[in-house]
Amino acid sequence: MFDAPKLTTTRPPWADLRLALCFVATMNLLSCGSQDNVDTSLGELSTSLSATAPVTSHQFLWQADGSSPTRGQASIYNWPRLSGGTAACDLAQVSDNSTLPPHTPFGGSATLHYIQAKCTGGSNGGRIQIIVDMGDRTLSGLGNFGFFWYQPSVRTSTAMTLDIATSSSFAQYLRWNWATGGIGRRMIDGWNPITWQAGDHVANISSASMNDRFTTFRIILDLLPNSSGTYYFSDFIHGYYTKPLITIWGENNFASVYTHLFPEAKKRNMVGSYCPVTEMLKDPKRVVLEGGFTNSQLQEMVAAGWTIGGESTEGLNYTDFYTLQGAAADMDKHLADLQRLGYPRPSFWCYEDAKHNAALDAELAKRNVLAAFSGNLFSDNTGRSLYGGLINPYNLWAVSGDARSLNEIIEAINHAVKYGEQLGLEWQRYDQDFDFVADYLVQLRAAGKVEIATVEELMKRYGIKKGQTTGGPSPLLLFEQVEYSYTTAPARFSGLWSQARSETVRIALLGDSQETAPEGKGAVYVPRLQYEVWKRYRNVPETVVAGYHAYGNSPYGNWLLRGATARPGASPTRIASERLLPGIPAAAHAAPAGPQSVNGQWYGQLMVLEPDARSLNPRAEVPTNTSYFCTQGSVRAEIFAATHP
Repeated sequence: MFDAPKLTTTRPPWADLRLALCFVATMNLLSCGSQDNVDTSLGELSTSLSATAPVTSHQFLWQADGSSPTRGQASIYNWPRLSGGTAACDLAQVSDNSTLPPHTPFGGSATLHYIQAKCTGGSNGGRIQIIVDMGDRTLSGLGNFGFFWYQPSVRTSTAMTLDIATSSSFAQYLRWNWATGGIGRRMIDGWNPITWQAGDHVANISSASMNDRFTTFRIILDLLPNSSGTYYFSDFIHGYYTKPLITIWGENNFASVYTHLFPEAKKRNMVGSYCPVTEMLKDPKRVVLEGGFTNSQLQEMVAAGWTIGGESTEGLNYTDFYTLQGAAADMDKHLADLQRLGYPRPSFWCYEDAKHNAALDAELAKRNVLAAFSGNLFSDNTGRSLYGGLINPYNLWAVSGDARSLNEIIEAINHAVKYGEQLGLEWQRYDQDFDFVADYLVQLRAAGKVEIATVEELMKRYGIKKGQTTGGPSPLLLFEQVEYSYTTAPARFSGLWSQARSETVRIALLGDSQETAPEGKGAVYVPRLQYEVWKRYRNVPETVVAGYHAYGNSPYGNWLLRGATARPGASPTRIASERLLPGIPAAAHAAPAGPQSVNGQWYGQLMVLEPDARSLNPRAEVPTNTSYFCTQGSVRAEIFAATHP
């Protein structure tokens, strides 16, 4: 039934300058109280950035590759095994960036180098100190500096802190973490772009200053008891910057978005993205407080340039109100509803209540939804660095425009401009702060300091499209993130199978090495597949194609075949590899038996036909008390051989 040769595949604060328009807007809104003491000048916000140079490349403070006193493994104290308490980490240099987890910075290109740390917490947990010698230098004039850190799970560790010292004794140093007052507070599962500037340190030991000469840094990692995970950190870099990209977006269908926010954005030539709740789009009266907009009104926004993302059918978050299977079903219904309402299939999502997890992200990935706003779990007024790309696209960063004070919103925008970040500004309902913020953004845009764009433009700019990323080879998706594929002609496919009742159908099985036949390691999967086909069609007209080697005991046999090779073995083949069937090994034998034969073999390769499949891996659960073809008829062997003159 099956003739399945194996095919193998080989497997990126403001100063005091006020523009007249902004000043008038402030005066008009003072009665609301929210604009008091808001500094809205443009003077000190990344003055070196121009509209024509959106990216400034990094320089190195320390490099993870190579090996020297200030570079690579020789620069890391106690390489390769570190311990503290009952915790331990084994370090290794990453030689192939394609092995890194998905969404690696720059698409996994060799622009950056990485150290891998396989860590366990042991029974009591402990503190790991990764101490590194770097080239001696001051920290003044660095601009942005930091590294990329991969966190397998926030449930594995409680903190990650950086100390930069003037000597290896750490008698004088500056301490940094990623959130003032909350060590590790902003760490999320997956890749984290960690960026600081001068003055961001949270501790100053023995009067260390940025102008001192620093020689050593250490990463402190606190591991929880009985935890384990694999971490990665990149080269220590500085001087980089990416022009900020800010997105106005909303969800939950409040009418004031259409009646007030949309017109104000349109006046300023601003567009955004929106994630509607579909059941409320069908029935706007279900939206509490102020009612909802209609589908035709949302279509008007789309016609003006707004883009549509997914949310949910009922506006209920997927972690508190659904099982994983229920959430997946709601995603499917929501996507179908959006299509029926006249919208294209979305490529991004807005998680209700900012609640999500890796399993939900994987469900979105199966549906080719490749990015998502997850809100701002830490309630800080920041964005996330864009340098290196959207390295965690299911954690697009956002600040709530209608739930934060105006000062907090401006602080978040200023932070995005200072560090070069991605930032979403979410308005579920319109308020008058939007006008003020919109004017501010327009000024920044005119000065070439920010871009204002939809989520699709953000994704396009940074290569998030069908899993592709810019700047290098695309990272491989996890198995559960790979989309399902279906035939576009089910009747034709069914007809192909039905031919097996009257003639031989040969199928080439393509896939990973453990699933392919005959020379793959599919000792369970492939025989079981053959057996399931036999149960339906009751005949096996051919075996699989098999090559040179001994099998049938250890390793187990192929479907209906076992093989034996006479000792001491054959000679290497002289057939060019490009002339061999993919994945099929070949060898050289000579016809005469005994001492005159090549290598003294008494025979070459024996292929034994087994009608009862007795040599298969028993885990395939293929019965051996039946014959899978008629043993009373003739048997024909087809041998692929080459002669040598």
